[in-house]
Amino acid sequence: MKRFIFTAVLIAFAVLSFFPAIKASAVNTSPAVTNNEDHWNYWTWHNWSQVVNSYLYDNGSGITRVEYTGSCVTVESYDSANHFINAKSITCELPLFGGFFCGSEYNYLVFGQSNPNENDNVEVIRTVKYSKDWQRLGHASIYGANTTIPFDAGSLRMDESGAYLFVRTCHEMYAYNGVNHQANLTYTVNTNIMEVVDIFSIIWNIDGGYVSHSFNQFIKADGNKLIALDHGDAHPRSAALIRYNSGICDSTLQSGCNYVNTVSYPGTAGDNTTNACVGGFELTSKGYMTAGNSNILTSGTQRNIYITITDRNNFSSGGTKITWLTHYSNSGNITLSNPQLVKVNDDKLLVIWKENSVVKYVFVDGSGNIISDTVSDSSLKLSDCLPIVTGNRAVWYVTSNSTPVFYSIKVSDEGIPGDANGDGSVNMDDALLTMRFSMGIVNSIYPYADIDGNGTIDSADALQILRFAIGIV
Repeated sequence: MKRFIFTAVLIAFAVLSFFPAIKASAVNTSPAVTNNEDHWNYWTWHNWSQVVNSYLYDNGSGITRVEYTGSCVTVESYDSANHFINAKSITCELPLFGGFFCGSEYNYLVFGQSNPNENDNVEVIRTVKYSKDWQRLGHASIYGANTTIPFDAGSLRMDESGAYLFVRTCHEMYAYNGVNHQANLTYTVNTNIMEVVDIFSIIWNIDGGYVSHSFNQFIKADGNKLIALDHGDAHPRSAALIRYNSGICDSTLQSGCNYVNTVSYPGTAGDNTTNACVGGFELTSKGYMTAGNSNILTSGTQRNIYITITDRNNFSSGGTKITWLTHYSNSGNITLSNPQLVKVNDDKLLVIWKENSVVKYVFVDGSGNIISDTVSDSSLKLSDCLPIVTGNRAVWYVTSNSTPVFYSIKVSDEGIPGDANGDGSVNMDDALLTMRFSMGIVNSIYPYADIDGNGTIDSADALQILRFAIGIV
């Protein structure tokens, strides 16, 4: 009986190998055409960031692209070899797009709208909850909230802890002494009941977690503590790392905070030109790592790339270390982009940036030590899609008035024999990819497909992977 099943599977496998586009052809859609290249790099166009439009997440059998296209949110499925499968469009429920978050059990999108008349009855922000197959499950609304324009001159990022979803963004506020100032805005949603249970949107000071102006925003839940990072140009004028005093609850944002100026910026408070960007924030084995660029190393026009690490157990300036990843002088005249920070694990992170037109990257450990050479790769491009780690690769995509082009960087030498697509498991996808590669249908494959170790990936390897995938060996 096993022999019959195996033969039938092998015939089906061979047929599928000759028709690699069968999955995609069943759906009358195609990837959305957008333009996200360089859009994370706010130095090139403003002194402040913008909301992130482009996202990827690992869906268990491949990857999913989520991107705001300007008219809708496209949700596209790709297989483990980055081949397009299908797409759907999610309607934007308010005119402005804020961001996306892939939670452990649910997905979330945030939308907003302007409130020029400063009307407390106008819905300015809506957080929408979806199932993992993108069925709408409910929403939570914010009205008024001292907001005339949500997400203005900054970004929006989210994190979760249990039933709590934390959102840190920014807004232009109601007029104060005749002026509409800009600052950060943070709120908490209880996702069990989809209700906003905590919000901080008033004018205050840094002791309450308030940063003005705030040009980029990050947030992370670290156990029972909530941590945030803002690019401030006035109060304070720094890359401000904030840890709220209370544990995570309905009133965390009202508890006050401690803060560290990880990198202070020279100049006049409120001058939008800080000669700096903040590019990343991650939790590590040691504490809290940030990445950015600044001119403080040269006190001139030349910026350099840095990371900082703040000790979790010594949350202070004294517990913060800065490491410069580049050391250009003012005579260098090198254009360095805002870096991106990608967490591989608690003790290994990838820092990526663009230097003139060439992408460079280096690995650091959880204590902020450099653990690799700096690599230059002119074949890579960057976008506002933060790379995700899947298998042993960091993967992202770039569009340039085009459909997505995928790029990746190897982040680990570890591999599983038979794992042809590098997703960390061996299954039918690997067998099919190996057979396609042996027939010349696809050109890219991981070396772990070479099961017999003879230096050639061929149909014999595909057959062996297939046998393993269906449980015969």
